[in-house]
Amino acid sequence: MRWGLRHPFLIFACDVLFWIFLVGGLAARYAAGWRILGALLLCVPLIDVVLLGPPF
Repeated sequence: MRWGLRHPFLIFACDVLFWIFLVGGLAARYAAGWRILGALLLCVPLIDVVLLGPPF
């Protein structure tokens, strides 16, 4: 696999997970008032690291 080329499923999965964790974390933290579940927001940069990491 060439440098920088990602499998389309990985890109799609990271994009979907990014939005799920972002919206879920914001909803848990601010709408529901569950500050501890606001830690879901910490997963958002981790998903980006997986996507931008070295090619498989």
